[in-house]
Amino acid sequence: MTMDYTVYYIWITCFITSVFAVQEFTVTPQDKRVVQGTSVTFECKVKNQVGRIQWIFNGEPLGFNPSIPAFARYSVITNTDGDINEFNLHIVNTQLSDDGTFECQVLPNDDNPPLRASATLTILVPPDIVEIDGYSNGTKVDVNESTPLLQLTCHAKNARPGAGIEWFKNGRPVTTNIVNTTEPIPGDKRENTKSVISIRGDLRNEQQGAVYTCRATHEAITITTLQTMVTLNILYPPAIPIITGYQSKSPVRAKDTVRMICESVGGNPAPQVVWFKNDKKLDYSFSIGHGKSTNELTFTADPLDNDAIYRCESSNQATQIPLTTQVTLVVHFPPKSVTITGQKLGKAGEQIQLQCTSSNTNPPTNLAWLSKGLTVAGANEQVEASDQGGYITTSTLTVTLTNQEPTVLFMCQAANYSTVVSTIELSVLYPPGRPAIEGYNPNDYVAAGSAKSLKCVSSGGNPTATLKWFKGNEELTSEPQVNVGNVVTSDLIYVPKPSDNQAEIKCTASNEATSVPLERKVTVTVYFPPMSVNITFSPPEPKSGQVLRLTCTSGPSNPAASIIWVKSGTRMRGTNQGNTPSEHGGYTTTNILEIASPSYDDHGAAFFCEAKNLVLDKGWSDAVTLNVKFKPVFNAYATHHIEIVEGQSATLNMTALGNPIDITYSLYKDGIDASSSAVDISNGILELSSIDRSDSGSFSLKSENTQGATYHNFTINVTYPASISTITEEVSKGIGGIAYFECEAAANPLVPNMIKWSRQGFDMTKTKQTYDSSGKSYLTVTELAKEDSGMFTCTADNRIGSPSTKEAKLIVVFDPKINKSPQYAKAAGDQGDTIELMCKAEGSPEVHFKWKKDNEEISNGGQFQVYSKFLEGNLYQGELKIVNVQKDNYGSYICEVANKNMTVTDMFTINVDGTSIPDAPYDLKFINSTHDSITVAWKPGFNGGLKQTFIVIIRKSNMNTKTTIELKEEDGTIYSIRGLERATEYTIVVKAKNDHGPASSSPVPIKAKTLLSAQEGDNQLAQSDDDDMPVIIILVVCIVGIFLLALNIGLILFFVRKRKKRLESNSDTTSHTNTIELYGPNKEATLYPMTPSDDGRSYGTYEKNMDGFSDDYSNYEQNDGKSTSTNSSHCNCYQIKVGVRSSVRGIKGNCCLPHDSSGDEDVSRLSSLMPASNPNFIKVFYVAIYTQQQWRYEEPYKNNSRGKSTFDYIDNGYDDDTRPKSTTDFSDRSSRTTSSSRLGGKTPPPQPPIRSSSKGATNHYCQSPVPPLPARNYDLEELPPPFEDERYVRAPGENYSTNIIPNPSYNGPISRAPSRTYQEDDMRGHLV
Repeated sequence: MTMDYTVYYIWITCFITSVFAVQEFTVTPQDKRVVQGTSVTFECKVKNQVGRIQWIFNGEPLGFNPSIPAFARYSVITNTDGDINEFNLHIVNTQLSDDGTFECQVLPNDDNPPLRASATLTILVPPDIVEIDGYSNGTKVDVNESTPLLQLTCHAKNARPGAGIEWFKNGRPVTTNIVNTTEPIPGDKRENTKSVISIRGDLRNEQQGAVYTCRATHEAITITTLQTMVTLNILYPPAIPIITGYQSKSPVRAKDTVRMICESVGGNPAPQVVWFKNDKKLDYSFSIGHGKSTNELTFTADPLDNDAIYRCESSNQATQIPLTTQVTLVVHFPPKSVTITGQKLGKAGEQIQLQCTSSNTNPPTNLAWLSKGLTVAGANEQVEASDQGGYITTSTLTVTLTNQEPTVLFMCQAANYSTVVSTIELSVLYPPGRPAIEGYNPNDYVAAGSAKSLKCVSSGGNPTATLKWFKGNEELTSEPQVNVGNVVTSDLIYVPKPSDNQAEIKCTASNEATSVPLERKVTVTVYFPPMSVNITFSPPEPKSGQVLRLTCTSGPSNPAASIIWVKSGTRMRGTNQGNTPSEHGGYTTTNILEIASPSYDDHGAAFFCEAKNLVLDKGWSDAVTLNVKFKPVFNAYATHHIEIVEGQSATLNMTALGNPIDITYSLYKDGIDASSSAVDISNGILELSSIDRSDSGSFSLKSENTQGATYHNFTINVTYPASISTITEEVSKGIGGIAYFECEAAANPLVPNMIKWSRQGFDMTKTKQTYDSSGKSYLTVTELAKEDSGMFTCTADNRIGSPSTKEAKLIVVFDPKINKSPQYAKAAGDQGDTIELMCKAEGSPEVHFKWKKDNEEISNGGQFQVYSKFLEGNLYQGELKIVNVQKDNYGSYICEVANKNMTVTDMFTINVDGTSIPDAPYDLKFINSTHDSITVAWKPGFNGGLKQTFIVIIRKSNMNTKTTIELKEEDGTIYSIRGLERATEYTIVVKAKNDHGPASSSPVPIKAKTLLSAQEGDNQLAQSDDDDMPVIIILVVCIVGIFLLALNIGLILFFVRKRKKRLESNSDTTSHTNTIELYGPNKEATLYPMTPSDDGRSYGTYEKNMDGFSDDYSNYEQNDGKSTSTNSSHCNCYQIKVGVRSSVRGIKGNCCLPHDSSGDEDVSRLSSLMPASNPNFIKVFYVAIYTQQQWRYEEPYKNNSRGKSTFDYIDNGYDDDTRPKSTTDFSDRSSRTTSSSRLGGKTPPPQPPIRSSSKGATNHYCQSPVPPLPARNYDLEELPPPFEDERYVRAPGENYSTNIIPNPSYNGPISRAPSRTYQEDDMRGHLV
């Protein structure tokens, strides 16, 4: 029971306390000291808070908003823990302005009194700098050792509260002789602290190098030390310098090397050591080391250094005046020379005084006189100090001349360390001979301005003569005279002036022995050209059409000048008026040039008058420029045709030339004033402004001045760009029809093919474009197909401005046809969904769609939305959208398409049902492969009314491992499978699925193979087939092919060899199978040249045997007479039947070549080749006789290394070094251009080479000049009779004969080409 009362009492007490509790602080703010820039928090916690809480800063309320907008760095952090509320003030980045009193204040409420609790915030600011007056951190303090007191003052500024300062010497604290003071900063809570330390005593010994550190102490300095330091440098002077190496006034000789060393010991800083010479600074380079400064002076003693004072000075910052030491240098040196002065010439009995002077020397030298090796006494000597150092000695000697000898030699000698001498020669005087002048003939002349060299010669005299030149009384400057022994010459380079004509030139010779100079004179004749011309003209104001006279008077010339006139480089001769005597003995010449009628060509032209001295070929030229009055004349190059683009502006200079230059211009068009805003003339400048095509035409420009008027005609052609004026805008035609378009444009100029038709992506070869010169173009489109519908562009461009374009529309009319692909045959959607039915159709010119269900047409409205749109080309799309699908909306819908006449041309049924699995993709195709990828494509099936996903499955054909790739429907139906292996076959299949599951089937898999390498061309197709040919079959086929090829080659070789043996058995030649040898006399014979068979060189072979040539010609030649070759049975000679292409028919006979055809070298040569023992042994020759050429020999088919048939062609003998031409070379020059129609479309074999005889005149045995025969066998009827054609004549004893010997084994081709007429100088034979 007692327990129950206790609990009840506690409950009552808590209730009363909670109802009647009083607000109070549980935590009050406390004083804070923080470093500036840090954060601080004042805590304020209130229990049983009733009134509102705010903070007060220095009596200013901060407000009840915890964010305290007026103080961005202030914020209140609140928190509630039961009946205790926290209201803490947080300050970030504290500043000196935050220094003050903060009060947490709880306002009263109801019966609760207000609460207040305050705290002070002190902001600590460290000093921002510590410095010693006058010295930066780490510097030296220079102090003279005589300084009685040194004070250092250190400052620590801008601290709160003021900072403390401590001093350290060499790291040890210093506590004495320090005075610290702190001073507030006005208007600021910060303070500055100053500390002065006093240093006394023996600075040099106690403070040298001491490091004094001033360090600031402050409670805000926690991490780094704020301090500055200096080092004391005690300055003191060095010792007096010492000179070593030379003792003052010790003599040295000139050119000796003198070395003086000056040393100064001690001193801080190290002293400077400087050398002075006679108070002038000489050397201030010194070295420092081992506690002293050293300056070494090394030089070569010179006479000028004698008695020089060398002083060494030592000083540093501690010396008030430099410390010095000096020495005096004494230099001994010999005299460099002695000089003798005095008169060298004199007469006998005359006294001459000679003076000898030495150069400066130390010590003074003695002078001695000598003559003829003996010392001469009686000289007076004197010594003086020299400004150059040392002493100068002078000795004077008096000498009396005698007539015993013409010259006397005296010597002066000085000795001091070394000996120097000087000599003088005294001479006795007598006069020279009279001079002579060379280099001028009195009958000659000199040219003014041209240098003339004269020579004056004088001999004898003592001394030799002095020569001078004079013109009249004027002395002339000459070249230095030359003395050779007792002969003196002087050259005068004399440049005469015109005024020197007839002047006297003289040369004088004199010496000390002559009282009057000796002289020689010549009078010179000077030729000079005119130096001026004076030109006058009459009348003074020339005019076109009036006679003008120009008068030219030359300046003086000797002889008289000749005058010519020059205009624009053309010489003109005037009338000579004679010569008049003038100054300097010359003459003036006058010449008059008369111009019958000056013209505008003469205006401004310079007429030069050239006056020339013909003897000197020199003269003077001057010119006068005419000012001719003439009416305006247009420039010959003034334009006669102006072509300008319409709308453009131009400025052309059409000014005319006239005098006076005040010219007025007028512009006319068709005789009427043509000045306008577009075409205007001003001061000869034609202004064309924004020209219009109407401004074209012919114009006349009139220019006029006081002398008359002139007209200039020109035309203006205004060109303008092409502009299409009319075009056939639309043409409608059916499939297979023809469409016609016309396009007309206006333009200037009308250029060929100015109008073009085009259409992007269209095969324009189906079209025909026609353009006429009138600016019209016609387009014809044939065999129209439905894809031909579209826009054709007509472009007119005459290359002026921008092309003009317009479009014409072609409509190929055909009935609409629906695309009935499986993916469009179905549509699906669940109840409440929206289903879209799509119907695509192709038609032209337009397609109309109708939708039906249950044979009722569906109109737009309610659940149904019907619309159609144009896609591209001829493709249109009709759509039926069913909104909020219900069950009764499922079923079959019919899409009907109609043409423009609304006639239904096609229909398509689309089934609508609920969503389902998709249909399988179909028509899977291989597209392309590379070395690492395969590209495939497929067509999608119906998606079941949902978004479908395509699954591409790929595996190696010989493996079961497969890779699956899923593609979204919007990714398309073409995909490249990458990352595959090279030259590998893969099996590929594509499936489909949607949210209802996968399709029930899939297309037939395909196989494809990647390429072996990227270099094979990655764009090649490489689909694999199941029936690839096995490798073994390929190998077998290759082996069998190689075997058959080898068998064919063997058979060919067998038959070739067999044919070759047959031919060899029928031939008596010893050469190759297809070789015909030509034989001449032996190699030593000189009558006939060496044949190729005799020559050891190789010649080409034409690769065809004799039968081959026979076969060739049998195909191309027609038989006009049987040709045979036989050995005559009724004459003992070598005979041939020859067929000649001739208009004469029916002539037959035999021709023999007798063995004894004397007098004919050809016949003799042939006879000599025929062995008597075997008359049937015959060598075949190809021989042609020509009246102007020698024999030719050939082996047409000699087989050798050159591979072609060749022969040699020579005119005057056989040339061993000449490369023979091949038969192909000569056949190229022969008649190879036979018409293919005449020869049945075949190319005939090559023509044989030309043959010609070695005979240049009439054949002895045939009595007729014979041209070359074609090299083949001839029938007798082919040869003309001698009375009709004397080119082919008989041999004795035969009807007809030639110098051709047949091959009895060859019967000739079976047919011949029709006969033709041969030119006498170009007979060509047929190869057989």
